[in-house]
Amino acid sequence: MALLDHDEYQDLSVYALAPARRRRALEHDFRRLETAPPIAAELDCLHGIIAARTLQVATLRSHVLGIGADRVLIDWGVIEETVYLQRLAAQLGIRVARLDRDDGGHCLLSPPQYPRAATSGLFPIRRQDGVRFIVASRGRSARMLSELARARPDLIAQFELATSDDFNRFLIDHGGDEIARQAAEGLHRRWPELSATSRAATWLQQCRRVTIIVGIASAIALPSLLGKATWTAMLTTAFLVFAGFRLLGCLVPRAPPPKHRHLTDAELPTYTIMVALYREATSVAPLLQAITDIDYPREKLDVILITEAADDITRQAIARLQPMPYVQVITVPAIGPQTKPKALNFALPFARGHYVAVFDAEDRPEPKQLRAALDAFDHHG
Repeated sequence: MALLDHDEYQDLSVYALAPARRRRALEHDFRRLETAPPIAAELDCLHGIIAARTLQVATLRSHVLGIGADRVLIDWGVIEETVYLQRLAAQLGIRVARLDRDDGGHCLLSPPQYPRAATSGLFPIRRQDGVRFIVASRGRSARMLSELARARPDLIAQFELATSDDFNRFLIDHGGDEIARQAAEGLHRRWPELSATSRAATWLQQCRRVTIIVGIASAIALPSLLGKATWTAMLTTAFLVFAGFRLLGCLVPRAPPPKHRHLTDAELPTYTIMVALYREATSVAPLLQAITDIDYPREKLDVILITEAADDITRQAIARLQPMPYVQVITVPAIGPQTKPKALNFALPFARGHYVAVFDAEDRPEPKQLRAALDAFDHHG
């Protein structure tokens, strides 16, 4: 049976709330609804707007996946994030934050704290009526606020809601330079001996350089010192030993491939897919289509498209595509070198996955690729 029964929406068309591309039915066994938990607190604001059966299914799936039921509906395309936040804010008696450039001076974060705010999804800001905490719409944030409103209604007024895009955009507008500096220079600041920008060579690096120089000098000098016949015999012996080991390796039976267990959606971790883009307007659509075809629950996908500040063409190409709730677009400020490592480091604080996969614009990942990677981690550590 389809998860979304189209007949139920002839009057209160929930489908009108979401882009057509995200109107997809998911198969589900409704017999489980007989023992399903009560409708999640974060969905109380949607009673009378979305069918009760759909709210029950979203609640059940959220318990299975360990995420908020609101994220299930948003990622299914049943309701847009902005529409949901407006209804939740009205239910809780709080505001949906309008984060603009003028609010930057009221943000109570120090420059080094912006990356932590991006990771936590929370930051304080000073309003005329006191300090408020801006909460990004992600994970279980809506459920936590809904439960807080029930348990401590006197505290809920201290919070404001923000869409993930608005939250990230505000942090990048006002703290992006510091995040970019940490992305470009963080390794050199913390562990200069590991950074390629460090001028001071460690003793290990010096030993490697000496070894390379000695090896090259030996390869040049040995033939003249040992004689042509001796040198030829040494090379022939080395080649025969190497070939012998390869032949012996062919005789060793291969270990049977490990049996892969198909993990259920509940067992799968959240996966972040990061793609650094620069002048890739023609590659974006096929890449996102390939990501959409990946065999992985959409609620546990966190896709981050990273663009450079001067690359308006690629961002315009992304904007022309139909919205996908699990896709973020992060723009890297023009601070420091314009390199792929810096771009990935810049976006890392905004990632929420337990695992991270990095693709290039030309990549077309196989549908089972993320699951295969998890199997490799399970079997090989």
